[in-house]
Amino acid sequence: FRPRNGGGNGGKDDGGDAPLGGSDPLPWLKLPDLDFVEVAGQEKVTELGGLSPEEERLLLARLEDMVETLRAELKAGNIKSADAIRAELEGTMEKYGIRYDEGFQ
Repeated sequence: FRPRNGGGNGGKDDGGDAPLGGSDPLPWLKLPDLDFVEVAGQEKVTELGGLSPEEERLLLARLEDMVETLRAELKAGNIKSADAIRAELEGTMEKYGIRYDEGFQ
């Protein structure tokens, strides 16, 4: 065993102060995006376009209200109104990158 810092090369290391500093030994290896652990070099991806948790909660509540209104309009037979609500709902979902998979249970 030869330590990275101070071992055999006169104490010179090609990296910084990090335990494994220096150039990336495996530049071709890309680690998976894991949301439950922090991976060095992994970019942070925020949910729903960078909204704060409170803004996200309000957006989801608004979407749920739109769905309930859509159902009520369909039940009442107001097809034009339901179609306008559907278009607004789909536009809002697309704006924030929310997908709906039909048949999902």
